[in-house]
Amino acid sequence: MWSDVLGVDRVGVRDNFFDLGGHSLLLIRVHARLKQELDADVAVVDLFRYPTIESMAAWLERRHRGIALAAGGVNS
Repeated sequence: MWSDVLGVDRVGVRDNFFDLGGHSLLLIRVHARLKQELDADVAVVDLFRYPTIESMAAWLERRHRGIALAAGGVNS
């Protein structure tokens, strides 16, 4: 998804979106695609906070676990 939006062949999980030429308008495209393709409820500000695939994935996982724990759905 990021490589498509950025127009680059490859994006590593630790590559920073902004270091690869990303900017706020492209980030809005990523936001829309996350919502459309993954049904992910992510605020635009969180895309700024977590500018690598690795950091975004870790944050989404922590958030998911927190929601599941609050709902009583995960035993950890």
